[in-house]
Amino acid sequence: MDPNLTLFHIINDMAGKNSVLDTTMIFAAQYLICIFAIYLAYTWFAKNKYRQEALFAGYAALLGLGINSIITQFYFHPRPFMVPTGTLLIAHAAESSFHLTMLL
Repeated sequence: MDPNLTLFHIINDMAGKNSVLDTTMIFAAQYLICIFAIYLAYTWFAKNKYRQEALFAGYAALLGLGINSIITQFYFHPRPFMVPTGTLLIAHAAESSFHLTMLL
């Protein structure tokens, strides 16, 4: 079996068994990227000693999303929620892609 799918099943088998874990995962999926972006912007505009690190972290995030979208153009690997397999905590379209959505 594919190691990615095996790891997915190990993590996904915990879904629906612990409400605290489910709530934490839903919160992370919905809001963590926005919190990260707001924190980077705050760090940049606060002009503290971590301003340059915030800039580099923002560049790294954009570079990672860009590389991901380029690789996706040449190599498509369906994610487990597209097949579908496992337990979904958030309902969404099967063809949706979090990384591509954030890049656009």
